[in-house]
Amino acid sequence: MKPVLKANIFALIVVVGQVLGGILLVPIFKAMNLTLPTLMILTQLIFLIVPAIIYFIVTKESIKDTLKLNPIGFEQILILVVIVLLSWPVAGFLGGVSNIFFENLVGEAFELLDGLSLPFMIFVMAVMPAICEEIAMRGIVLSGYSKKSTLKAALMSGFIFGIIHLNPQQFLYAFALGILFAYIVRITNSIYATMFCHFMFNGTQVILSKLVLDIPGVKEASEALEASSKLEMFKALIPLGIIAIISIILIVFLLKLLKKTTDNKISLNINQKGHFYQNSNESSMGNFGQGFNVNYGALELSNETMINIPFIIMVIFYCVYVYIQYF
Repeated sequence: MKPVLKANIFALIVVVGQVLGGILLVPIFKAMNLTLPTLMILTQLIFLIVPAIIYFIVTKESIKDTLKLNPIGFEQILILVVIVLLSWPVAGFLGGVSNIFFENLVGEAFELLDGLSLPFMIFVMAVMPAICEEIAMRGIVLSGYSKKSTLKAALMSGFIFGIIHLNPQQFLYAFALGILFAYIVRITNSIYATMFCHFMFNGTQVILSKLVLDIPGVKEASEALEASSKLEMFKALIPLGIIAIISIILIVFLLKLLKKTTDNKISLNINQKGHFYQNSNESSMGNFGQGFNVNYGALELSNETMINIPFIIMVIFYCVYVYIQYF
């Protein structure tokens, strides 16, 4: 089976599994009187990690190569910290635009979890997604696009990242973050880089939300903004939009700087056995044929279409789900 097809089938299973699995398991979880945090942890494990485990069992791919379990340096971490901070205005603007049309369920989730301790909130909202979502998206799915250009791979994996959240309010900024994270993995050749970014982004969101909810009058002001007209809401977003544009320019510059700190673009490294192997952004296909004992030519792989039947089914399924849930 070709890599893009395999990646898109995996993504389709994750999306459909979350919806259908949720329908089947929610009554069981309710009967067990599980708390919301426990439910959130279980859904991450059941619908992301379990499919990932099955994927590796079936395909027999190298976990290290597919997930790009390569270390990152301190200099890279410093650059990533700044990139994450700059991504906040972008995500905030896109989230604000989405709020004009869709209810902010993420904000409601934070309010429901407000009674939890900060460390536990960070574990549920930051640690678990940083591990589970990155393994599924920047690990398995992105590896399926390793013979595609970084731009195509980033757009495709980012789009799917927006879909797997199953929340139209999150789609735009998840799409943008998915693109950014794909570039980071391609540049650093390490999933640890985006696990760190994902954790920092969500963790900062948790901390800020916790602090903001405790400030008198903030909740009332937020409700008043939501009650205002769409035009008024959009006008309020204009300053943030300008900041977001500036942030994007700076992020592009920092990605180029991040690229200079890595030698994974063309370099050859010597593995522990003394043999050479290519440690480039295009090298993750080395063990691909092991999964189904099929070898494809480089040209055939590079020409494989990304918009295939599993992808089309996934998009249609998502649109139908959103229509049923929100309209």
